[in-house]
Amino acid sequence: MNLYQKLIHTLEYKFSQFSLRGKISFVLISSVSIVCGLGMLASYISTRYLIVNYTHELLNSKAELGQRELEIRLSAEIQSATEFSNNFITANALADTQESELYLAPFLKNQKHVFAGTGFTVADYRGRSIASNLSYKPYYGNSLTYAAMMKSGMAQVRIQENDRHEKSLVIALPVEYRLTNQVEGGVVLEIPLKSMLLDNTKDNFHWLVDDTGALIAGKQPHSGDVIVSSAHAVSLPFGNVQLKYFLARDRAAALQKNDALLFGYLSIALAAIAGLLVFARFSARYISGPLEYLSKIAHEITSSGRPQSRINIESKDEYGALAEAFNTMFARLSDVYEDLEARVKARTSELENARNLLHEAVGSTTHGFCIFDQQDRLLVFNEAYR
Repeated sequence: MNLYQKLIHTLEYKFSQFSLRGKISFVLISSVSIVCGLGMLASYISTRYLIVNYTHELLNSKAELGQRELEIRLSAEIQSATEFSNNFITANALADTQESELYLAPFLKNQKHVFAGTGFTVADYRGRSIASNLSYKPYYGNSLTYAAMMKSGMAQVRIQENDRHEKSLVIALPVEYRLTNQVEGGVVLEIPLKSMLLDNTKDNFHWLVDDTGALIAGKQPHSGDVIVSSAHAVSLPFGNVQLKYFLARDRAAALQKNDALLFGYLSIALAAIAGLLVFARFSARYISGPLEYLSKIAHEITSSGRPQSRINIESKDEYGALAEAFNTMFARLSDVYEDLEARVKARTSELENARNLLHEAVGSTTHGFCIFDQQDRLLVFNEAYR
């Protein structure tokens, strides 16, 4: 016998030792507890599923708004830099050091940017800085982005490290001299990637990845700890740089209400079980009470040998029908007992009369007379026999 069979056998034995009321109570409590437990588990799982899906949809909506906001801010920066690169004064200032000091340097220093730490620089055809809003003079002679812009005469955008070894979104815009239509230099917009996103909060996270999936901005948490939105592509006005924006929410914080709901479910289940205990007790008493009463009457009949009382159950259910059948049976048994007693009494009287006649007949005989049974035992004799 394996462990499972032993366990079943033990449970069956324990259950058989219960009274009828205990069995009814056990069955009621067990069945309702199982139903409540399964219902609570199903509710918890469905609620968790709905919360996760709702959080995911909400994150997608917020991520789409964040993506659009990021595109608008980038477009504003690029538009401002484009207008500045197309300004003839900028082209003239490239060839005139005095004009660059009078016009370019103050303008760049006072230019407001939507991203903190954005570098705004005007460089000549060699990549040397003519004017910049940065505290140092950057050099773009070794910049692939700047070299590609000078070679193609078209705006270029790439992600690369700056002189401070920080990843930046570098946008190089050509500056053409109108008389010759030659590219004389460029305007370089250098946006630190870390400033493109706000800091992550305790429960919410966001980050940017490039087209290879490498993290370039923000902090990406472990996927098992958060609920992550879908990827949202950030479009740039030009260039082949592809950025993807993600938004995530801490899973524990998102499911915190679900845990509170689970606690509520447990409280309701415990209250239901407590109420069920009271209900099962009264229900078992209501069901087993008449049976216990019938069992008591049956024991009385067994001990006395004959019915001496009626069963007083006035209900119209099966118990009432059973009590009526028992009472009918008791009445008939009483009649049978009374008839048997009358017959026994009459038979006893007949035997007594026959015995008296026998004794008188034997006693009236003058000669000695006696009667023996089959075992030679003396039954009757007269005085002459003595």
